[in-house]
Amino acid sequence: MKRLGVFAAVSLVLAVLAPSAFGCIMFTKTERGTVLVGNNEDSKYTETVARFVPGKDGKYGAVYFGYSSLYPQGGMNEKGLVFDGLACDYKEVKDQEGKKKFDGILTQKAMEECSNVDEVITLLEQYDLSELSRAQLMFVDRRGESVIVEGDTMLRKRGNFQVATNFYLSSLKQGEPIPCMRYKIASDLLRKNDVTVDAFREILAQTHQEAKWADTQYSNIYDPERLLVYLYHFHNYENEVVMDLKKELRKGERVVKIADLFPVTAAYANALQEKERTFAKLMEQVIRTKGIETAQAFFQAGMESPGDIAQYDVDKREINQVGYAFLKEKKYPEAIAMFTMFTRLFPGHANAWDSLGEAYFLSGNLEKALENYKIALKLDPSSKNAAEYIEKIEAALAR
Repeated sequence: MKRLGVFAAVSLVLAVLAPSAFGCIMFTKTERGTVLVGNNEDSKYTETVARFVPGKDGKYGAVYFGYSSLYPQGGMNEKGLVFDGLACDYKEVKDQEGKKKFDGILTQKAMEECSNVDEVITLLEQYDLSELSRAQLMFVDRRGESVIVEGDTMLRKRGNFQVATNFYLSSLKQGEPIPCMRYKIASDLLRKNDVTVDAFREILAQTHQEAKWADTQYSNIYDPERLLVYLYHFHNYENEVVMDLKKELRKGERVVKIADLFPVTAAYANALQEKERTFAKLMEQVIRTKGIETAQAFFQAGMESPGDIAQYDVDKREINQVGYAFLKEKKYPEAIAMFTMFTRLFPGHANAWDSLGEAYFLSGNLEKALENYKIALKLDPSSKNAAEYIEKIEAALAR
């Protein structure tokens, strides 16, 4: 959800406002030539989709799973390469100086061009991975090779299984306990169980989330050798849809709503009632009921360290609309607070600064209005509105 960068393996909300509990898990095990991969996708977004993209122009076809934005959260390509992304606490990504910046979705580039983990590592090592400061990636290929990409560290599988959740394995000191119960549960079951769909489904069921900040929206078991995906919806492991990637890609490019493939459960119906819980509405409610200072403190906590406002949809238009609702009511401090959050979430978005400039202008603070309009014009030199207001304000201040 969003101002998305190179990866955004998880949405802006996860990347910026994620809680310490987090969600999502990915794991794999190889035994006697059989390879399976499992993952739970945890979020508050209920509009989940599967997007099928056939290969063309030398690029591999793939199925991508994610949300209505169509940003790939995970998936599998026709060579049996599987990936997913997992949110983590902030960790600086070091040693990226001199590496190339990629203007696009680097995970999708990897899926389009790579057939195995070795090729993924070779590709990613060429690029600046600074945007993985709050997330990590995991890739698995049909041979059973896997790697966790932490940004400046790549951890290849040792032994016959590997698990990733929401902490950095490379940061654990020797003898330090594992900080994630889902990691422990999955690891214990992977040690004991065979590599079967039933065994992997048990792991998904025992590690799924049902929490106020996130539910397991969908789950996958990938069979990269046979190019099959076993799909489950909203932590219901009784109903299963099996996708044959080869057959699905032959049907052409299309997007399928995951919920449409399954019967509606009571749990999912209840979750649909919660989908109005967006970031903008949350902040509006806090400002109106608790005051600006409380809202600012809540927002700051979410920006600086994990907080309880994770998993809310962060939409530019809606944030702007809430700010203008305050302006219409002539609640200028409230509008300024809302638009300030807008600029912090989307510092490269000219309209955020333009809106903040207008709020200051209407409040009578011409100096701050001029400051923000200048930022808006710098970000968007074609903005006639910002240019006109700058001229108007400078004339007024010169009197």
